[in-house]
Amino acid sequence: MTTQRFPNRPEQQHKKQESKQETTRKDLNSRNQQLNTRNAEMVYLTTDLINLLSSIEIPMIIVGLNQRIRCFTPQAEKLLKLIPTDIERPIGDIQPNIGILHLDEIVNEVIKSLTSWNSETQDRSGLWNRLLVKPYRKSDGKIDGAIAEKTLEGTLAEIDNGQWNIPKLVYAIEMTLNTSTEFHDLEIEFQLPRVGPKYLVSSARRIPLLESELNTVLLVIEDCTQRIVSERNLKTSEEKYRNLISNAYDGMIVVRKDSTIEIANRQIESMFGYSSGELVNKKYETLIPKRNHSLDAYHHDKYFAHPTSRKMDRGITLFGRRKDGSRTGSICQFSQRRVFSNSIT
Repeated sequence: MTTQRFPNRPEQQHKKQESKQETTRKDLNSRNQQLNTRNAEMVYLTTDLINLLSSIEIPMIIVGLNQRIRCFTPQAEKLLKLIPTDIERPIGDIQPNIGILHLDEIVNEVIKSLTSWNSETQDRSGLWNRLLVKPYRKSDGKIDGAIAEKTLEGTLAEIDNGQWNIPKLVYAIEMTLNTSTEFHDLEIEFQLPRVGPKYLVSSARRIPLLESELNTVLLVIEDCTQRIVSERNLKTSEEKYRNLISNAYDGMIVVRKDSTIEIANRQIESMFGYSSGELVNKKYETLIPKRNHSLDAYHHDKYFAHPTSRKMDRGITLFGRRKDGSRTGSICQFSQRRVFSNSIT
């Protein structure tokens, strides 16, 4: 008995074709998704590289194997007067403001020898610089060009046209270099052109360098301008407020939450028979008859819990106690003031 094979029906052929197309479509979608993911990663990496180069405060140029400029930092752009169109320009066309005549030959030697090159050079203004050229390696370790960077060498007093020639800072650093004495929280104030006053806090300690006999110091500088200016403004405001209270016509005292007197003006001192400054840091109950101490303490705590400005002479006679023990009548008013910590006027 023989079996006869019948040709596929058109419907079956059509389904097979649709299945192949669906498989192809899924494969294309998967590849497109992978490409989109890689493109997104490249965008992130490019953005990170741009931000990294923009934040580096050192003149730096990256050169490819063809000795053409691949990218550079803003400091290199300023120093060498580079412009965006200098990308892909031969490094030999650049004439740096230092005593290096054939930068292209140095780059070529570094790429061939796979070793770094560095040398001290002097610019036209007389400042000494160190030029370092080292191989540029890819992630797989292969050489793909060179990196050239320049660092400033010289005394602290010479940096930024002498802006850092601050006597107490220079003296503190010299003491650290010579005696290994650390210093901390040294406040520095100086003027920056087009910026204004700057307030910095510096610390330093001596650190050894491996395979070097040079004395070196690690200097840390923190910009505290905003904090110091705020503290000085607050201090000025407090001084004005103290003068206002001290010279007021009415008797006034400023009481802390712990019941001690922070300020007592001249009128209060005269009214209660105290000399200047004698009431400061005393309990304000000193000015109240002893028989009223417990009741007044209750009202004091209650007022600090919910302070409001109000008068205290609601149909009653209030008495104070002078230094000699005699009583004096008074009219009182409480006001909430938090200029000095937790204080009530």
